Amino acid sequence: MKIREFIKIEKIKSALKTSDKFVPLASLGIVVLLCTSIYGLYYATNIKEISAIDNAYEVLDSNLIYDGIFIEEVNISGLTKEQAVLRGENSYAKPRLERKFTFTSGKFSKDLTYEQLGGSYNIKQTVDEAYKIGRSGSKASRLEITSAISNKKQYLVSNLSIDKNKMKSTLKELSNQLKEETGKEIDINLMVPSIENSMLIGDKDIVFDISIK
Repeated sequence: MKIREFIKIEKIKSALKTSDKFVPLASLGIVVLLCTSIYGLYYATNIKEISAIDNAYEVLDSNLIYDGIFIEEVNISGLTKEQAVLRGENSYAKPRLERKFTFTSGKFSKDLTYEQLGGSYNIKQTVDEAYKIGRSGSKASRLEITSAISNKKQYLVSNLSIDKNKMKSTLKELSNQLKEETGKEIDINLMVPSIENSMLIGDKDIVFDISIK
């Protein structure tokens, strides 16, 4: 209840208690009606806000990732952890791991994906991180955090991991194919750092000149 409304009611109560004059029943009815109207107005103007707060507290206890949380451009809000992992793998990791290197040497050309070259994403770890957002501290502080996220959004990044052993194994197979066709061999140790750097930047397919021994 607002302070001014509270003061009005208290003044009315005080007047009734301290007055030594007879208060007609009709006047008493007016006072009661006035008090009821003030309480009713307060309730009507605040019921929506109270209901919204109650609903927000209920959301805090759900097993869903809170509203406004993304893995970069992929929205995982309102999903269970299992659903978020599936969406992250299909909509985030898969398109990135399907990016290609086209390795060329003269007329020789071979396409290899980031995944074939040892790339991977730990989507489960990223989803675990997303799920923890807004789940520590008091309910009041959590409500404040989730409200801010819902309005401004929070974007997480799942970082690319590169298995260099897998990359070298794939490049060894590529070198064998090149040798069969051209008699040349790939300088794998020279190529690995350059491929790794290009993958970490990795916003598009790449044409890559093969380094020859």
